[in-house]
Amino acid sequence: MSDRKPYPSDLTDEQWKLIEPVISAWKAEHPSATGHQGRYAMREIVNTILYQNRTGCQWEYLPHDLPPKSATYYYFAAWRDDGTDRSRPPALAAAREPEAITEVFVLLSVVTGSDPCGMPMMCGTRRVGA
Repeated sequence: MSDRKPYPSDLTDEQWKLIEPVISAWKAEHPSATGHQGRYAMREIVNTILYQNRTGCQWEYLPHDLPPKSATYYYFAAWRDDGTDRSRPPALAAAREPEAITEVFVLLSVVTGSDPCGMPMMCGTRRVGA
């Protein structure tokens, strides 16, 4: 995690442990054409998307201590458009903890703004922790 002061919308360590394998698998399947690994940690990318969703701020008005729109909106749009939030990775499908699986899908759906059951949601209508 970064050295910045955490926002209430940031993932907990437990939440990150659940969602990180899904994010890492997606990133492995979608390598950069240039081989660039990215300037920001994926946890910070997800935290930024959660912040934007929770506060409703415009992408251009993200706080300066979070990754900028140019680094985060790409992932937001890709995960929303390719169904990452609605797919069940094999590792999660075999998990014996249904609560953990549910939490991962709810987190991914909040990140992308879609319903965990696959129904599109209006942007900004679901709020983390509300």
